[in-house]
Amino acid sequence: MIPFLKVAVVVMGILIVGGLAVIGVKIYQDSIKVAETFSEEPGDAIDVPSPEPATVTKSAPTPMPEAVEHLDLGRGARVQDMVAEGDRLILNVRTAGGVERVVIIDMNSGAVLGDIALEAPR
Repeated sequence: MIPFLKVAVVVMGILIVGGLAVIGVKIYQDSIKVAETFSEEPGDAIDVPSPEPATVTKSAPTPMPEAVEHLDLGRGARVQDMVAEGDRLILNVRTAGGVERVVIIDMNSGAVLGDIALEAPR
């Protein structure tokens, strides 16, 4: 029984080391690809001749999407923090009852994408 366990432990150790080596090589290869894309100089790009200037036609401006006119946070709620990330507005709200909420708003359309209630730690 003991020789079998010794062989099993050695084989598992070899598999773990081999797996870590494969993961390390993949990370190295991916980092080389990323480094190559970021090291390209703007002058390395292909020069494309600019097209003839287009004639400017006046058209009606596109209407902006309706904004959130009223965000029902509840009576006595306060916005604790506000972060704009990309096209999202993230609000950290504390209600009058002390419950914290995270409200996510799409700034392009004004739609509420999510409303997450955070429970207090116990």
